[in-house]
Amino acid sequence: MLNFPTLPNVSPTASFDSGLIAIAGSSSISNKKGELLLYTDGVAVWNKKNKIIPTNGLLFGDNEMAQPTIIIPKPGDDSIFYIITVKSFLDVGPPDIPIPVINPGLYYTEIDISKNDGTVVIKNQTLLPFEVGKISAVHHKDGESIWFTTSGREKETDKFLSFYSFKIDKSGIIKTPVVSKKLRYEGDFNGTLKFSPDGKKLASSNLEKELVFFDFDNETGIVSNKQNLIKSSVFFDQPSVYGLEFSNDSKLLYTTSFNKNTNTETLFQYELDNLHPTERIKKIHTKNQNGYTSLQLSHNSKIYKTQTRPNNKSGDYLDVINAPDKIGLDANFKTKVISIKDKSGTGLPNFIQSYFRTRILNEQSCVNQLIDFEVDTYSKITAAIWDFGDGNTSNNILPQYAYSSPGNYNVKVTITINSRQITTFKDIVIHPNPTLLKNQKLIQCDVNNDGVDYFNLYNINHKISQPGSDLTYHFYETKADAEKDTNRITTPESYQNKTNPQLIFTRAINKNDCYSIETFSIESSFVNIPAINPMIVCEDSDGIINNNIGLFNIKAKKDEIRKLLSLPSSSSLDLFPTLKDAQTTTNKLDDSINTTSTKIWLRIDNSIGCGGINFIDLIVNSTPQINLQNEYTLCIDPKKHTPIILSANSTNDKFEWKNANNNIISTNRLFTLNRVGKFSLTVYKTENGIECSNSKSFMVVNPKKPIIKNLEINTENSLNNFINIEVEGTSSYEYSIDGQNYFGNNTNYTFNNVSPGIKTIYVRDINNCEPSIQKEVSIIGFPKFLTPNNDGENDVWIIYGANNDFFKTIDITIFNRFGKILHKMNNNNAELGWEGTYNGKTLPSDGYWYKAKLIDYKDKVIEKTGNISLIRK
Repeated sequence: MLNFPTLPNVSPTASFDSGLIAIAGSSSISNKKGELLLYTDGVAVWNKKNKIIPTNGLLFGDNEMAQPTIIIPKPGDDSIFYIITVKSFLDVGPPDIPIPVINPGLYYTEIDISKNDGTVVIKNQTLLPFEVGKISAVHHKDGESIWFTTSGREKETDKFLSFYSFKIDKSGIIKTPVVSKKLRYEGDFNGTLKFSPDGKKLASSNLEKELVFFDFDNETGIVSNKQNLIKSSVFFDQPSVYGLEFSNDSKLLYTTSFNKNTNTETLFQYELDNLHPTERIKKIHTKNQNGYTSLQLSHNSKIYKTQTRPNNKSGDYLDVINAPDKIGLDANFKTKVISIKDKSGTGLPNFIQSYFRTRILNEQSCVNQLIDFEVDTYSKITAAIWDFGDGNTSNNILPQYAYSSPGNYNVKVTITINSRQITTFKDIVIHPNPTLLKNQKLIQCDVNNDGVDYFNLYNINHKISQPGSDLTYHFYETKADAEKDTNRITTPESYQNKTNPQLIFTRAINKNDCYSIETFSIESSFVNIPAINPMIVCEDSDGIINNNIGLFNIKAKKDEIRKLLSLPSSSSLDLFPTLKDAQTTTNKLDDSINTTSTKIWLRIDNSIGCGGINFIDLIVNSTPQINLQNEYTLCIDPKKHTPIILSANSTNDKFEWKNANNNIISTNRLFTLNRVGKFSLTVYKTENGIECSNSKSFMVVNPKKPIIKNLEINTENSLNNFINIEVEGTSSYEYSIDGQNYFGNNTNYTFNNVSPGIKTIYVRDINNCEPSIQKEVSIIGFPKFLTPNNDGENDVWIIYGANNDFFKTIDITIFNRFGKILHKMNNNNAELGWEGTYNGKTLPSDGYWYKAKLIDYKDKVIEKTGNISLIRK
């Protein structure tokens, strides 16, 4: 038995004089003073003196179940209590023992504690005559009546369970339940059924079956909107879920999942306010365990958990979730918190859940900030006594109170509801307000001495607060606006003063949302800075001509100015793109910038504020002009043509023509092209006192030579061998086959009556500019005779043009009139011809025959058979 003290932050203590040894679940109830009245396991009932109340037989409860019973007081009557019991299965004793048959069902027994510390008025009255399991209770929306709900099935053949909710009011139990049948809820009679303390949710654990929660209407008693929860954060893991409990703010659900395969139990947390609570499952604790454990919320807002040991005996301790309304490990789960000397089993007592709803809603605030204290509970509060933990109190139900010092305060409130007093505690954290320095000012440089300028009010940050302060600032023109947080200055980065000087109010807020209000002044002061020499650079446009962008070395200019004005290191010097940026110290320029010609603004700051603002001209010199092409064409023999002379732009001052090796070959403005290659021109021009340059590379090339597009050789008519050639080029061309005499003036030409043999075709540009080309061709010819008399003419018979350069296969056979092969020629000996011999012997004058097959490199085949006259003189 646990005794909960009325003092804050004091753990409950265990006593061991109870008459009950619960196998699993039980229930108990105390009076308004917290004094024990009754407790039961659903089979027997004990009074406050730990004596069994005579019941003339057992109560019809199943004390091996997680929730066999619950005790509910009759509203408006301090003496009458209802013990609700559930029986899930038919209970028949051994034949030789006269134990009455107990049918499954939901039963109630009425106890009057005003008589003999507890007397049975009504016993084991049936509310539902079929299988039921698990039971939970919560207050009605009216704050006085009470709902108790169980799950059951009217027929053994029913697969799904329905919920049955009974209302208890001042008249007693209303016997007709509110039935919720359309949920298709496949549950188990064992496990736990729990209402959330606010009475809006109902959760059910079902061992190996579904883990589900529902919406509950605590006005009508209807259960609706079934939602499944995953039972483990490990995919495919399906443990048995037994214990479950809500946090007292009703936002978080805790479950104990037991894996029989590994003998491990895991405590899980679910965020039920999330649209997808199964995605927000968090593992709080895992341990080796041999059996199921229960969870139960207490009036101190903590959740207690039973233990079992590996040998399946009762545990020695209770575990506790100290802050169950916190997410994840912040819930602060601790093991072995309360020693109960081997008395911790599977279950914990079953209570009306709304009893644990009562809580102080406030958690933290700031020094001197009014707090609207409020209590959340299940019924209308008719009185309240507050103790704010600093020696001050209030009797208001909804008091306002402000703490004068930071710290942790234990707030206590005793409220009265339904003529019953309930005391609850809450630790309230009061955070300090930011510390701000007084009499600070921002001094702005007045450029035109009119007293009106732009200010960046955020620049007060480092002056008005301590180093390292992480504060958020809002600014106002009046104290009333600062106090009410109305009419904030909407453009604090660029605020234009209305008077000079002007008082500004700031509201500085720290990370705990605590704030302080302080004033500072803004003042425009004229400070003269001498004119600064302009920055002049050459255009640097990455090859894009005339975009007038230059690269400016801002860092070097700042160093130059600091030295010029002899500024101490304690003064800051920055450059900005606009006057407004300089005044508000926003958009500082980097160490280097690319820009067109423009103005930038110099700002100097010293210990008292702005030390002056002035402009600096940025000037981008234009790029020296070069008007050259990327490529020029030079004829093969430039001496035969008008020379090509390139001209650099006369607006430039100096010129450098360079070859491919970057050697200067001319410094004249004009440059004559006389050879091919890569060249470049660099020009120089002095402007605004600095010399800028520009370069361009170009190529000088010969014109492309023509190419032979088509070549046709016809030797089929031995009386007129001809060659037709067609070229592709940009000019007109003339043609020759002896390199001396040229014909034609076009892109094609035909040579007629070409004698057999290897010929060279020459093609040249008629303008003598392009390179000439030439091509060897083979004109096949078959001689009719041979005269081997060593006079140098026709001494051998040879096929003209039959050459390895043109034919990949040469196959020639010579035979006599009787078909006898006299000689063979191929690629190795075709050019030697036939001398009119056979095996080294001279053949007589006569007629002979040949057969020839030639295959060129394009696989064109020439086959010919003919006769040869051998003439000897």
